[in-house]
Amino acid sequence: MASKLCEDLQLMDETNTDVEPVMSANTFAFTSLYEKGESVLTAVEKRREEEREEKRREEREEKRREEKRREEREEKEKRREEKREERRREEREEREEKRRREEKRREEKREREEKRREEKRREDAFRTQCQ
Repeated sequence: MASKLCEDLQLMDETNTDVEPVMSANTFAFTSLYEKGESVLTAVEKRREEEREEKRREEREEKRREEKRREEREEKEKRREEKREERRREEREEREEKRRREEKRREEKREREEKRREEKRREDAFRTQCQ
């Protein structure tokens, strides 16, 4: 078992220098690997694969969060646009109501004026008749 560890360590030194910090971090972990019958290189590859998978998970999660933020921004903009449309509609209705009131006021004024002229015409006709 010890000779296999030495072989793996020597092979790692020759082929993979970036594994060294992992080895110095916890020597006990390497001996437990041998007790399980796994090589250091296999364990390192497993760890690298786990790290890659974790990175992929984090990227997916970040994408999901970004998508959620984008949807929230779109929803917020949609609500703003709906409020703007509602204000425009209300303003349009107010202008229309004001125009109707003004039209009604003019119509009533025109009717009063017409009535006044009719009354004046009758008075004038009556005066001419009386003379």
